[in-house]
Order: sequence, then structure tokens, then C-alpha cells
Amino acid sequence: MQPDVHEWSVQIESALEQYLPLATTPGAEELNAAVRHAVFSGGKRMRPVLALAASTLVGGDVMQALRIGAAMEYLHTASLILDDLPGMDDSPERRGRPSTHVQFNEGVAVLAAMALLNHTYALLAECANGRRLIRLACECIGHRGMVAGQTIDLMQPPNERIEIRHEHYLKTTALFRLAMLAPALASDCAEEEREALAEFGLCAGMAYQLIDDAHDLDADTRRAGDWDGLTPARLRENASRWVDRAKGVLHARFGDHPQARLLSQFADWLVAGAQTAKAARQEIA
Repeated sequence: MQPDVHEWSVQIESALEQYLPLATTPGAEELNAAVRHAVFSGGKRMRPVLALAASTLVGGDVMQALRIGAAMEYLHTASLILDDLPGMDDSPERRGRPSTHVQFNEGVAVLAAMALLNHTYALLAECANGRRLIRLACECIGHRGMVAGQTIDLMQPPNERIEIRHEHYLKTTALFRLAMLAPALASDCAEEEREALAEFGLCAGMAYQLIDDAHDLDADTRRAGDWDGLTPARLRENASRWVDRAKGVLHARFGDHPQARLLSQFADWLVAGAQTAKAARQEIA
């Protein structure tokens, strides 16, 4: 049966509210306000949707998938708070609203990110195979994943990133992969299914980031020289190849399963027409 994505959206928002890490200690109200500001800021909840689709595809428990989906969104939100800080990307806005550190201050923003990140581990610990899930999340977040990717962003000029593109995209690919793999691991499905879902997450993350780069070049043609001859068209062509690879992995393992079709549609959406994708980026960044 084809999933009701609207129903998923309602369930995801409810789970995000239910599991939100809010302090009960008097005097910590500013922290709670910052956490709410960051989490409920109009994101498209791509990663929780991926988690639900992956879980349904392997016959996982819905409530467990919602807990994992909430953890993925908290993790993603924490990374955005940190990305926006003056010492990182120095972005004053996020999704058309003041960034968390602008709305509050840098200290509160960092603490809000820590609260969300810490709660990610707590939620995963409550799932089946919790210890393995926490280790997987640590690999995604830490020196082999998002932290390494952010460091490369900070330290490498754009033209040098071309040579280490997979590493440059660690922030995106690691979390996409985790959103697909964690529900599969929690459901204790076959290793072949876990490998297929992890590969899909990696390929989809690569496609998404290539499209993001193409939009960056569209928006600022003055930086074209930084990209060693790559053009938006070539970046989009590369993204299409990653999408084809992602869809091929799904089809080979899951055939025409409804959730596999949903994930294939998601992959196609990533490389939609330039204007559609550009509008989507403004909503889901």
C-alpha cells in the first residue's frame, strides 16, 4: 500500500513535540526557547521521512521509526545551529528567520545544539539494538562523518574540495545514510537490506549536495573559477548519475515495493528542474 506521506508528516511533528528536550530547571527557559526556535522553523523533515520509509520497507515498528526520525531531525537541527555560528558559516538567517545565535546569543545557541545532540543518543538508546545505533550515530557525527566534513568546509578552499568531494560531502551523506540505516538496524533486518539502504542514503546525499553546489554556482557566477571548470550543468549531470545509482540499488534489492517507489521518487525530486529544486532548497536547507 502506498504510504500516506501527509499522515507521516503529522506523526513526525507530533513526535518532535513529544520528544523535544526541554529543561525543567528554573532559569533555563531561554534554552527551551532556543531549542523550539531551531526545531520548529519550517524544515521539510526529509530525514524523518527517510527513516519512516526505510523502516516500513523492512517491516519495522512505526513508533520506533518515529523515535529514530525525531533523533535524526534533532541531530540535523543541531548541525544547522553550529553551521550558522560566526566561527563556522556566519549565517544570520536560516529559512527566512534569524539564526539561533542571532535570535538568542552564541552561548545559548551552542547549548541548544548540545541539548539536541545529546538527546539524539538518548532516543537511539531506547530503540532495539540501541548500543549499535549509538555507535553508528557516533561514526556519523564524529571524526569520520559530520565533524570531519565541517572541518573540510572550514579549511579547504573550494577548488581543492573538488579533489576530495566525497569527504567534503560528509555532513550530508553521513546523515542521509544514518537516517536510512538506523531503522534497518533497529528492525534487525537482513544484512543485505541494511547494505542497500545505507548505499541509497549515501547516493541520495551525494546527489543532494551536488544539486546544492549547482545552485551556489547559479547564484554566484563570480565563483566559477573556484570550481576547476565544473559548471552547474555538469554538477547536475553528476547528481543524476548518483540518483540512477541510488534507484538501481533499491530496485535490485526491493523490486517494486511501494516504499521503494517512494524513495525512488524522492531521489528523482532531488534532481528536479533547476527552478523547482532551487525553491525546494530554500525550504529544506
